[in-house]
Amino acid sequence: MYGGDGQQGLSIVTEFFNTQSATGDVGSALAGAAVWFKIAMWLIMTIGAIAMAVWIARIAVDIVLIVTKGMGKGDGAIQGLSKFGTGKDENYTSVMKYISGNLLEIILVIILITLLITGWLFRLIALAISGVGTLGNKLLGLDIGGKFSAMDAEAFIEQTGAQRSSSLRNQYDENLASAKQYSANLYEQAKNGAISDDPQFQQVKSFYTQSMVKADILADELESRDAKAEFKLGDGYFQQHLRQSGEGTCNTSFLTQDVMSVYNKNISCQ
Repeated sequence: MYGGDGQQGLSIVTEFFNTQSATGDVGSALAGAAVWFKIAMWLIMTIGAIAMAVWIARIAVDIVLIVTKGMGKGDGAIQGLSKFGTGKDENYTSVMKYISGNLLEIILVIILITLLITGWLFRLIALAISGVGTLGNKLLGLDIGGKFSAMDAEAFIEQTGAQRSSSLRNQYDENLASAKQYSANLYEQAKNGAISDDPQFQQVKSFYTQSMVKADILADELESRDAKAEFKLGDGYFQQHLRQSGEGTCNTSFLTQDVMSVYNKNISCQ
């Protein structure tokens, strides 16, 4: 048995929630909430239909006010209708004033209500969300995800040598616990028939590899400082991430070469 079980236990609990947030099945969650999405969209479309009826009624009031403009200003009943119309009192003095003051707003409101009724508003939102990544990657020629990964790797490697051993030991335990959680998730996905090119499967493999290379970098630094003696740990404590036998964490089939190359680190399981 290895020393420091309390620290490892805390790391395991912490990383359990971290990995659950990263590996949660978003598709299943959305599928489970599909009924509520449908109800919400139905409500929005229904409200849009009601809004269209109200807006058409207000345009009808506008027409009444325009055609009765010659009936006299003292007719309170007619003038009282103006608060139900789409424009102001001065817009009803002539057809040209009404068109110039109200036409653009009437058209825009009808377009908005139509988008609500037909559901096209949701398609526009989806296009806007997907367009952000497309603009970054295609139009500007940016590899946003890759650049963030490279920056994270560079900063991690540079900071490792400057940190205290106690901090590095805690980070090792955290990355070990994280790698175990990702490994368990990958085994579960593979058991359920996940294929190698499945996006979610590949994403978890990337997270798993990041935890493994970070654990390996930390282990090298801690062993060079003889941290086992400092913390009174058993032999092989900082090699736990490389074990394959028993409840071992290391599995070369789960490691991705592109992530290891970013950290300039190759993992060889024991």
